[in-house]
Amino acid sequence: MRTTLAPDLTALQWRKSSHSNSEGGECLEAADGFAAVVPVRDRRGAQE
Repeated sequence: MRTTLAPDLTALQWRKSSHSNSEGGECLEAADGFAAVVPVRDRRGAQE
């Protein structure tokens, strides 16, 4: 059985994605720094 560990995404610097709504909706964020993937998160309705 192969075990895959999920990367720790808590320390990433998130940025507004160019695919976010141009009408003020900044709900799609992306982070850089991984060679094979681009982490993406949906911030719509998020509490900060």
